[in-house]
Amino acid sequence: MLPTDGVIEEPEILFGSGKDIIKLKEKNTLESEGETFLIYRIDQYNKVEYYFRDGGLYLIHKFTGTDHYDKAYNMLREMYQFVEDKEGKVYRKRDLWVKLTRTQADGSSIYYSNIRTELGLFLDLYL
Repeated sequence: MLPTDGVIEEPEILFGSGKDIIKLKEKNTLESEGETFLIYRIDQYNKVEYYFRDGGLYLIHKFTGTDHYDKAYNMLREMYQFVEDKEGKVYRKRDLWVKLTRTQADGSSIYYSNIRTELGLFLDLYL
């Protein structure tokens, strides 16, 4: 099943890839780049961030602006296996771990990693 909401569309996930690979694959506008990250603007309210360690991608953060929490929740519930609700909703699909947290104005942050412990750093502060 593929999500139908373009803003909450699942990113192409290439864990372990270098920044050069992500730059080739990512179609959004590069907003910022540092030694360990790339940030792309999807539109005025939405962005996707890629984080790198030892030259390889290990974490993706997708920020969806206002009024997207329910859409993100519904998409993740349909596409992934629910694991727990602890300071955010945690899901998985095979080796992929996903965490959903609520942001201000009912937006959402979705974190993707192939390392579950990476997701424990992000809390749901706007319950």
